[in-house]
Amino acid sequence: HEAGSWLKADATPSDRVYIDSGRTAFYAGWRKIALAPRHDQAVLESALKKRSYSLYVLELKSKETVLDQTIDKLPLRIIKEFRSPNGDRVIIATPDTSATP
Repeated sequence: HEAGSWLKADATPSDRVYIDSGRTAFYAGWRKIALAPRHDQAVLESALKKRSYSLYVLELKSKETVLDQTIDKLPLRIIKEFRSPNGDRVIIATPDTSATP
């Protein structure tokens, strides 16, 4: 899994990482990191408003369109995106500090 390999090489697991993808965490070797609820936009928006995290790892399934349609409206700066042949994506982002959450 490309996203997990990228995280393993370029990021450090911590309580400042919001990750909702167990599969990506597994491939990164981050077996003890707390996972955020999957596809829960309210939890994600709350975390962004509180500025609780410095890195966001979000898995977007091709069939789950609500978050996928609104991801561009959230105060996030996408730094890396991984796309599978079936249309699923993993997005790695940081808070956009120039935006008001």
